[in-house]
Amino acid sequence: PEAGYDYGVREAVSMIAATARPGAVIVSDVPSIVRFYLEREGRTDIGIRSFSVHGLSPDATGQWLFVQDARVYFETEELIAQLRRRHEPVEIYGLNGVPLLEVFRLSAS
Repeated sequence: PEAGYDYGVREAVSMIAATARPGAVIVSDVPSIVRFYLEREGRTDIGIRSFSVHGLSPDATGQWLFVQDARVYFETEELIAQLRRRHEPVEIYGLNGVPLLEVFRLSAS
């Protein structure tokens, strides 16, 4: 639903900002929204990558991936399917019982 465009992103960024080490990276296909919330949290030391454009970060000190079904693209579809088979999300945000954002922690931060 349209109401879910950035639902959970603020909460997920806040959770990560409270625990992530400098140099950590958030990988998401809503990077401008992630940037907005990171700046509000005062965590400009956390990097941001577009998943569909740049993929995962090979050298991050900690990496968090935001998966939103509304933002699964041809370029990321198979990687997300593999990720879901191998890992459990650390957090799931939903609206009216519909999961809208899964947060995966891919390396220690």
